[in-house]
Amino acid sequence: MPTHKTVGGRFNVIAIGLVAGFSVGIYLLKDYQLIKVSPPNPENFDEEGNWKHNSFIKVTVSDHVAPLDLKPDAKKKVLDGMKERKSRIKDE
Repeated sequence: MPTHKTVGGRFNVIAIGLVAGFSVGIYLLKDYQLIKVSPPNPENFDEEGNWKHNSFIKVTVSDHVAPLDLKPDAKKKVLDGMKERKSRIKDE
């Protein structure tokens, strides 16, 4: 039995930690919109509705920090839960 930490053991601990951390992060952020999709810009399309060949997709990064928004289905679920709790309180 070796008395020192082996490279394989360290690699295993790092791999397990990364997988566990990634899975916890995905679980906690599954109801939030990390990427907000805006409607397409009409300047990028011609009169017939076809994509112009010389137009580019613009990706912007905002400088301000804003809270994450819930996805529409998650927001509906939260609002339905709040309405149900309010109706239970009124019934009591």
